Amino acid sequence: MHKRYAYARFGGALWFSCAAGQWIRKKAPVVRLPRGGWVFAVAMAWWLVVASGPARAGIVVSVHCVTLGCSVTNTVNTGTHTVDLAGLSHAGVGGGDQDPGTGFFDLEFTVENEAGVANLREHRVTQDVTNTGGQNWSAYRQVLGFNLDDMIDPPFGSAFTPSAADDGLDFDSEDGFPAPSSAAFSTVQINPVSQAGFDVIHWDGGEVMNGQTPTLEFSVDVPNFNPQAMPLSIETATGYTFTIRNWAVPEPGTLWAAVAAGLLALSRRRISTR
Repeated sequence: MHKRYAYARFGGALWFSCAAGQWIRKKAPVVRLPRGGWVFAVAMAWWLVVASGPARAGIVVSVHCVTLGCSVTNTVNTGTHTVDLAGLSHAGVGGGDQDPGTGFFDLEFTVENEAGVANLREHRVTQDVTNTGGQNWSAYRQVLGFNLDDMIDPPFGSAFTPSAADDGLDFDSEDGFPAPSSAAFSTVQINPVSQAGFDVIHWDGGEVMNGQTPTLEFSVDVPNFNPQAMPLSIETATGYTFTIRNWAVPEPGTLWAAVAAGLLALSRRRISTR
């Protein structure tokens, strides 16, 4: 369970316990609570939280790579809430540090509401992705959101909607799961820029050569479908879908080399047509 929801439920239960105690004292003044009344109220609040059961949350049941030319082999364990993604290859690169440009790919996660063990909303994801684009990567970006794009319109596309701070969906590392990590990148930050919530991961300080396959490990907090905070278009008969948009940031040297190679090829073509 996410800590902020646990705190909110405990606070509500504590308020209820204190209010109930005041009502009893007014209606039945002969009833005296022990001097440790606050201890009693806290204990009662804790009992209410435990007795009410865990907060229900969504469970990931499958993952698909929906971008043209992309495929993924996914192993989802709904008992341990782990997702292993293998067989991904990424030939394109993004437009920059915070711009996916046209070189992104989208992973679509299918979620069932209130499935499996209800209080384990944290999902640990292990993602392997091979650089097949001919350019070295210095960084990698992932953004949580909803919907997919039919036509690409940078920076996020015509249909893709970044996740909001209040929808409960975020990159997280609570409840015993470790923080995001990758041997290929020396610096990993969740939401280092101005976006609200925990919906962006920046993987920096790396050098992923063409043909190499870095492994990314991270956690995702998955709630039930929330019609007040999520697009209605993502709802399914049993839950909903969400998207993780991925793109690589090329090394400046390999980017300029690719641009130079393209300009050289263009000039040769013009000379040959004269």
